[in-house]
Amino acid sequence: MEALLLRTSTTSRWPLAVRYGVTTLLVLLICAARVMLGDLLTASPFLLFVPAVFLAALLFDAGTGLYATLLSAGLVLYFFVEPAGSVTFNTHAAVSLGFFVGIGGLIAGLTEGLRRAMERARAAEREKDLLLHEVNHRIKNDLQILTSLVSLQRHKTNSPEARQALGAAMERITVLARVYDRLSHHDTTAVVDTRDFLSSLIDDLRIALVGERPITITTQLERVALTLECALPLGLIINELLTNALKYAFPEAQSGHIEISFVQQADTFVLQVRDNGVGMGEAPGQGLGQQLVHRLAAQLSGTVLVTGDAGICVEVRFPAPSCLAPLVPTLQRPAASGTLG
Repeated sequence: MEALLLRTSTTSRWPLAVRYGVTTLLVLLICAARVMLGDLLTASPFLLFVPAVFLAALLFDAGTGLYATLLSAGLVLYFFVEPAGSVTFNTHAAVSLGFFVGIGGLIAGLTEGLRRAMERARAAEREKDLLLHEVNHRIKNDLQILTSLVSLQRHKTNSPEARQALGAAMERITVLARVYDRLSHHDTTAVVDTRDFLSSLIDDLRIALVGERPITITTQLERVALTLECALPLGLIINELLTNALKYAFPEAQSGHIEISFVQQADTFVLQVRDNGVGMGEAPGQGLGQQLVHRLAAQLSGTVLVTGDAGICVEVRFPAPSCLAPLVPTLQRPAASGTLG
């Protein structure tokens, strides 16, 4: 109904003569149909004309709806109320006429009011979209400026420890910018399709970090609709885990395999990042990365489990109900599987 009302906003701007001419034709068609029905609607002579009133108001405006009401009333009184062929009518017909005119006027007014409310809502949505795009543009610029400032400070310092720390900070700001850039494609709906969003992030990291190394990445990503508030930490967690795996699990051009899965199990989302690399070594930056993952998981009210029998498997669990987008059900499609590398 909403889409239909918005589409009819163009017909309401048709020339006056065209609008009333089409309304007249519509009512006459209903009258012809009533004649063909014969005595089937004798007890309710006005009933068949109600849709004509509604359609006139829906296609054009309240004025044409009221015109359709009055025209229909005149035709019914003249052709279908005894004695036919005159405007004389009894008390019962007068009461029916009063109800029909009142209901027709109400239908015309409500339909017009509903259309105007929809048009105002659409205008407000367009304004919101413009504001969101402006905010996104400013945030991206701020992240770029922040990255440049950290990079400049890193080049100015002489301390190796400080340079390493500033380099790690710059990398994480870049990660945040990448995740936010992916999320910005969904900003007008406040809903993120996890399969598309996570696939694109993983592909970005593969291009940036794998290169010619013999490493394959296998994904199993379920398609669900998440809120932006949950999609951002989820994207950052995957960035952190996959970056650590690509940097530290396969030293000296070692071949390897990384599996990433994101599925829903009852009321819980389960993210797993598993590799068959060197295992739980003291890789530089791993401790900080694990702290970051735990803090991001805490934002999702989730838990982190790390195991390391052969390689490393990190499992993040967090409740689904608080992260599913409101009024948007889980998209009923099978999980997507793929291999990158």
